[in-house]
Amino acid sequence: MRVGHIFEGAVTSVLRCIESGLLTLVIILLLVLGNSTNLQAKSNSDIGVFGSFAVAPTNISNQFSLNGGAFLSLSIGGDWIFSIGSSNVITKNIRADFDYILKNSQGVERKFVPKLINNYFEAGVEKLFFFFADTCFGISAGLNVALNHAKYKIIVSHNDFLSASGLPNFGDDWYYVLMPGAGATYQLDEWFRFYGGVFYRVALDANYIVKNLDDRHYNNKIILSNKDMSGVVFVLKLQFGGF
Repeated sequence: MRVGHIFEGAVTSVLRCIESGLLTLVIILLLVLGNSTNLQAKSNSDIGVFGSFAVAPTNISNQFSLNGGAFLSLSIGGDWIFSIGSSNVITKNIRADFDYILKNSQGVERKFVPKLINNYFEAGVEKLFFFFADTCFGISAGLNVALNHAKYKIIVSHNDFLSASGLPNFGDDWYYVLMPGAGATYQLDEWFRFYGGVFYRVALDANYIVKNLDDRHYNNKIILSNKDMSGVVFVLKLQFGGF
């Protein structure tokens, strides 16, 4: 068995264990701590604008994947943060359950397994608490809403001798995701922060019906549902700008 398969299996197992309820407990704990006297919202009344680069390991359709994206955020009073951004599956390793045979320009037939392309546009709100005044470390709880676009696609290279215009269209699906979660922030200096968080993707109305297949077992049937597109997401961000 290849090392990559072992790694993906291990990560998937860890994600499934966390889904058992640990995330919910973390969120509840942070909300309780947020109302205690040891956590304080910063008293800064200014408005700040900052950007973020993010990577997010997750599990889609029981397969490990890595999302990447960028965000623009508005900070009000130093503790309320409103963000918008977009992300996509940068690893492009989520394999379909079906395959497709194509004939290239040299007349050679080859079997391809389509990969899932999942792009999403995201907006969120977050409440940030710091340990005592003027500290560099804080914790937060938040909720993100995302509009997702999922599409299976055959990934080819120039060595395959295939034209991109001749590739099959397997259809696509638009669906929504709610992502409650919690995280921690460390202020590196005046202009940079590091953020790490744990969220849970709750997919809504995910009903991907694959099209244009000869295999009747898959053609015009739902192959990705809410369950396939839901799961734990780990989020790591490098934030920069005015906080």
